[in-house]
Amino acid sequence: MAESLPSDHNGTPCSLTSAVRLPCGVTINNRFVKVAMYEHGAAIFGGPPNTYHQDLYRRWSDGRWGMIITGNVQVSPDHLTLGRDMVIPDTLEESTVQPFKDLSCAIRSCCSQTLAIMQLSHAGRQSPNVLGGRKPFASPLAPSAIRLGNDLTHDTSFVGRVLYRVLFQTPKEMQLDDIDLTVRQFTRGAQLAVEAGFNGIELHASHGYLLAQFISPKSNHRSDAYSTGDHALALVHRILVSIRDALPLDFIIGIKLNAADYTGVTFANQCDRSTAADVPLRHCREIAAWGLVDFIEISGGDYENPEFMGTFQPSSDRQALFSDFSRKAIAALTALRHDGPKATPLILLTGGLRTAAQCTSVLENGHAHLLGIGRSSVVYPDFPRRCERMWHTVNRLVGFPKLIGAGMEMAWYIVMMRRIAEGQEVDTNVGGVSAVMKMWLWGAPSRRSGHEKTALPWRSILVVLLTAAILFVRRIVE
Repeated sequence: MAESLPSDHNGTPCSLTSAVRLPCGVTINNRFVKVAMYEHGAAIFGGPPNTYHQDLYRRWSDGRWGMIITGNVQVSPDHLTLGRDMVIPDTLEESTVQPFKDLSCAIRSCCSQTLAIMQLSHAGRQSPNVLGGRKPFASPLAPSAIRLGNDLTHDTSFVGRVLYRVLFQTPKEMQLDDIDLTVRQFTRGAQLAVEAGFNGIELHASHGYLLAQFISPKSNHRSDAYSTGDHALALVHRILVSIRDALPLDFIIGIKLNAADYTGVTFANQCDRSTAADVPLRHCREIAAWGLVDFIEISGGDYENPEFMGTFQPSSDRQALFSDFSRKAIAALTALRHDGPKATPLILLTGGLRTAAQCTSVLENGHAHLLGIGRSSVVYPDFPRRCERMWHTVNRLVGFPKLIGAGMEMAWYIVMMRRIAEGQEVDTNVGGVSAVMKMWLWGAPSRRSGHEKTALPWRSILVVLLTAAILFVRRIVE
């Protein structure tokens, strides 16, 4: 039997267009959240948002989303992902804050009720050579000196293993001073969000990035106060306390967590799903008990197990990716008796939501409070308006090209984001290889001259590196 229709904190039944109140007291106008997608739009080796980001988010603003979360903004300038990341500046002054203020304004340009959320991230050991913003073959920081790829299966090809060795260095184990610096970097990122007019931030503790690395026993072999087990959330807690102490009470704080992948168990069968959910479910309860966050986003995957990059099909139209775990999380948080003045955080489900029918089913069956839309927000920037206008199924990606490998699909979406930023329609005729080349052979808008494109230093080296990385991901996923 389906669970009863979930209600918000005022007792109002959930629907796609109903408002819901966050624990901090801020109201989300509707249930649709445009979740973070990597834009690959900043200058080479990172920088502030530019006119490309403004144009892109202005298109999403027209869709009347309840909340829009930016692509990951890196708190460490030398721990980037694919080189074109937005980066928190070293100092917060008028000139460095202004580009982020322009971005928050663009997010609300067409709908003042949309909440603007900045996603803060640190790549840790998943920061590659050169593109990561460090000198060639300089080691990134991580909880332990465990190279990315140590947990690859025996099915991984020899070429794939070589590419991992070339692209990712064995990280340097973080000392306590490094951890202190990371806490300050995340806190400065949240302070920037406040000064730039954002409504809140989301900590990226998923997809194998630094915070997830501290949580996961496969990447954290420490024996100090930041070890796994009872101390798995120690760094996350320090960062959340630091941010809450420094910022207004009505500032929204969310966190993105893996549904199961950081436990090292895959979704091979239902038994695995049940086992894999135990640890992250306990973490959800612990985080909720702190009274420091307003929403928890459920996601999954990392560079070694990259479900989040590819197209994972739900087993039926009524089942969204990770919905089983999010349902259990809601039940656990509902049963939690929080002693503080704030209510328990809302659950944001991301993955596999492509139709109005699926979104309605998730709410009706009590699988989530908020609906995270990623890839469909690129093909349909006005997804919420479509669902308001048409209560029947929004078509899936009609004519979507069959891409080879998750990395190529990611490139396709990046290219399409650039098209919608330029006011063009999505082009389903673009293939995988073409998308990879278009993704890299592009110049970001100049900081000085608006829409004028900058030159691309190291273009050839970057294309070779990224093409190799994508081919490797293709071998892993297929």
